[in-house]
Amino acid sequence: MTYAAPSEMAQSRGGAAVWDIFPANATDTLRSYLGESVSYPVDDPVLRQQFYISRPQLDELREKHNIKPWRIHQNPGDAVFIPAGCAHQVSPPCERVNVGM
Repeated sequence: MTYAAPSEMAQSRGGAAVWDIFPANATDTLRSYLGESVSYPVDDPVLRQQFYISRPQLDELREKHNIKPWRIHQNPGDAVFIPAGCAHQVSPPCERVNVGM
């Protein structure tokens, strides 16, 4: 659970944070997918939190593996609960990092 603090940028962008929460049964596929997308060894790409899965990568996961995360736009005052076993990623709406591909 986390809290979104109010900010001017959040108000202008429609949320303080953008969450992608993946179904628990997709975790092994995500591990394989992320492990194949980098040229260096990573013991557990899901738990290490070194990757942000970009929009093109999300599209590929949907098309090739039928993995569709739930996208949540968290606003100031909102709390987000992550179900046990679900891989997730979060970023402010103004920052997008694509590591790996």
